[in-house]
Amino acid sequence: MAKQPLLSQETQKEIAAIYKAGEATQADLAISYGVSRSTIRRALHENGLATMVREVSTNERSMLNVVKQFGIATVERLHEVIRKGVQC
Repeated sequence: MAKQPLLSQETQKEIAAIYKAGEATQADLAISYGVSRSTIRRALHENGLATMVREVSTNERSMLNVVKQFGIATVERLHEVIRKGVQC
């Protein structure tokens, strides 16, 4: 069964409007709506107002250090190469 979203689409749009108007920070919104900052960030991301940055794992960092010699400088590029099978 799919996980229920913590915030409705309507609430996400409301949050986006408040944030875009500069009326509250992500932390303020999280407190006001009783959710985590990551939930607010996700809502803003879905409305084009924030980017989602995921942490780089230790294994990814180690592999990235090895593949840099082949011109792959970011984890995103590494994932692209792995996904597409692009030649280095």
